[in-house]
Amino acid sequence: SVRLKQLMLNQLIVINQSNQDTRRWRNRRETRLATWFRDALGRENVKEVKMSDRQHSQPAVVTVENLTQLRRYLEMAPPDQKEASYKYLLHNNVVLELNPTNPIIKQLVSLRESNPEVAELVAAQLFDNALMNADLVHDPRRMVGRINKLLKAVTDVKESDVEEKESE
Repeated sequence: SVRLKQLMLNQLIVINQSNQDTRRWRNRRETRLATWFRDALGRENVKEVKMSDRQHSQPAVVTVENLTQLRRYLEMAPPDQKEASYKYLLHNNVVLELNPTNPIIKQLVSLRESNPEVAELVAAQLFDNALMNADLVHDPRRMVGRINKLLKAVTDVKESDVEEKESE
């Protein structure tokens, strides 16, 4: 009976150690992803990128202190200074939170290894999507070129294929 209790205790210790190792590995992986994400976006575009423990369905959300006040200030900016105001204020105020349980974020971990160019496009689009959800996008038209590149990558359309079809 004492021997059985000791064996069970040893197994619990091993399981606990394994869980701690798994958590450490996951934390390191998530920290690397957040760092890569911030580098991919450009450190001048976002204050911080971190993994979120909040429950939400989106792959990424932005958090901003005094969001209402920030929106009001951006609306009042002179038209010729809007873009500069957005860049400056977003960099100093926006925190991007990634949802580690979202399938897109999970897939991004391997995509950044297998296809870094597409992974960077996805990262930028996720950031803009989060900004749009927070009503912080000044000019959504700037996303069209990136979205077209993503669509091309997803559909694997080659320029020569398009030219052949157009000449028929």
